This record gives sequence, structure tokens and C-alpha cells, in this order.
Amino acid sequence: MTNIGFIGMGKVGSALAAYFDSKGLVLNGFYTLNNNNLSPIISSLDFQNYDTLKSLVESSEYIFITTQDTNIKEVAIEISKLSVSIKSKTILHCSGALSSEILDSCADKGANVYTIHPLQAFSGGLEDIAQLDKTFLTIEGPDFVYNKINQDILAPLGNPYLRINKSDKPLYHAAAVMLSNYMVTLVEEGLSYLKKIGFDEDTAISMMMPLMTGTLANISMKGSKDSLTGPIKRGDYSVVAKHISVIHDKLGNDSANFYKYIGMKTLALTKNTSSYDTTSNLFIDLLKE
Repeated sequence: MTNIGFIGMGKVGSALAAYFDSKGLVLNGFYTLNNNNLSPIISSLDFQNYDTLKSLVESSEYIFITTQDTNIKEVAIEISKLSVSIKSKTILHCSGALSSEILDSCADKGANVYTIHPLQAFSGGLEDIAQLDKTFLTIEGPDFVYNKINQDILAPLGNPYLRINKSDKPLYHAAAVMLSNYMVTLVEEGLSYLKKIGFDEDTAISMMMPLMTGTLANISMKGSKDSLTGPIKRGDYSVVAKHISVIHDKLGNDSANFYKYIGMKTLALTKNTSSYDTTSNLFIDLLKE
């Protein structure tokens, strides 16, 4: 029977523990250096809080390191130095950017090593658990470990997943940052335009949410290029010129340059269209000024 321990009980660790429990995986317990900020999620689980790293590792078949990325290698080294055999145990981390190589200290002691990254933005609330049910997983590690991971973890979870190469993890993670973290930055930039003309943030968000969610729905159905609308797609040069002028006047050169950079990226999406053929040179001159 699969027996799972966690090292680190932050947003990711607590949500994964609860999700695994909901899918019938057997939780052994957890170890953390910070018991003062444990998630309320943990209190709802039959989940032992181990006093030492050694006791957690000794009693667990699978050990998930769900600390911050900067601490994963250090934790792996600590595990490898314990006076406990980790041969045939499976050590995993959940970082999107780091590969299983960061666990080599454990692999050298005979442990299986692997990575499982849930492609989700964790908020720290109960909604994370429900969201995990439809979250895509990316997995990476040695071929000889895959069948065991698939049988004991992936199959019971039932999540869609894809294996990726260890060398591809940094660019994969950069994509996740661009499409999640930087989407927030893009939204904040757009909201700053509305705030400049007197809208409060709550109103600005509520009026723009249908527009944004509609765009995401279109991307889901039609893909990114076929979901593009707006003045650049239409070839409406004068509207974009007016945008740049007013953004520069109201918010400054940095905001105007940001708008122009995104505009150039958007223009590239319209290649091979009639509007691109007739207006691309005008747009290029405008957006590169």
C-alpha cells in the first residue's frame, strides 16, 4: 500500500496532501520546521506531524519535498545523510523549474527520484483542492521509475499528465510564469488605464472580467491566433496611434513602450492576413518609434 510523507506544509504541500487523501492514497504524515503557520487544511486530515526528518523518512515509502525551490537540494542532501536506508524509497519534488537531478544525493543512496509538477496557481485556500481535480501534471525522471509512479500515484489520481525532458523544465516553467504570473501583471497594467480615468479597482475588475474570461474561452475553443480581435487585427492604425499617444501622456513613457512591445507581438499574429499586408508597414513604424 502506498504510504506518502510530505516535507514542508505550505500551500502546495497541504493542498496535495488533502487531494491525495480524497483520491484514496494513504497519507503517512509530514515534517516541517515551521509548525506555527500550518494550513487549516491539515487539521482535517488524519495526518501525523513527525518531530524529526528521520522519523518521517523512515516510515514513508514515498516522500514528497514540497518546500520552496531554493530549499529542495538542501533537504535532499539532509535525507541522504540520515542513518536510515532510503534504498527503494521514492523521493519526489513538485517544482516546475527544477529537474529530478537536484535529488541526485538521494539517488546515489539507492532511492528512486522523480518530479511531479501540478500546473496550478495555489492560493492557499480550500479551492486549491477542488482545482487539483482538473489540474494538468507534468512529470519527469528516470524511465525505470515511471511504471511505479504511474501505478501508485498517477493512476489513482486520474489527472491528465505529460512526461517532459529534464532539459525542458526551465522553458516549460517560464511558459507557466508567462501565462499565469505575468497575466496578472498584464491585467494590472490594463487596470491602471481605467484607474487613471477614475474607475475604482473593484469596478474596473468586474467590468473587465467578462471580456477576459470570454477571451480565455475562445482560446480554449479556437486556439490563440484565431481568437485575436481588436484594432491591430482589423488594421485600424489610427486607433492604435491614439492609444499610444494618450498612454504616453497619462501614464508615461514606460507604459507606452510596454503597449508598443505587446503591439509588435500582436502584429506578428496577424501575418498572412489581408490587414497585415496593407497596414503592417504603418504599424511597424508606429510601434517601433
